Amino acid sequence: MPEGTALDAYLTDHMAGSVSAVDMARRGAKNNTGPLGQFFADLAREIEVDRRTLEEIAERVGTQPSALKQAGAVAIERLSRLKIDERMTGSPELSLLFELELLYLGIQGKHALWRTLGTLSDSRLAEFDFSKLEQRADEQLAAVEEQRLAVAKDALAG
Repeated sequence: MPEGTALDAYLTDHMAGSVSAVDMARRGAKNNTGPLGQFFADLAREIEVDRRTLEEIAERVGTQPSALKQAGAVAIERLSRLKIDERMTGSPELSLLFELELLYLGIQGKHALWRTLGTLSDSRLAEFDFSKLEQRADEQLAAVEEQRLAVAKDALAG
């Protein structure tokens, strides 16, 4: 296996996932009003910043985004809309709960990414503060979890 191939694959997979996460958070902002809509808008901006950081990392190590993987991620995100659409779940609250859980899982993956990259002894990554990035992912996880639990009470009651 040529040097860098595993890191390239790892980064391109995470870059593709970040595209889906930004789209999902933006859709949440568009589909909700008030504090919840603002929560999704803020989260979308934070995820976009993280996505750009990941692109900088990939550029630094010579990894090019995979158009195929990104197209696949967008397709999967759009297909997930069908699964979590309230016409399929029968409940807008349940759909919102699923959406928050998908975002939570994506952010957990991003947290694992930052932790993993922080363990590498690669001078090309020295300028990135992976501890800070992990901390931001932890904060995002806590915020999504707070929203998720609030929504779960309504979605699963009765």
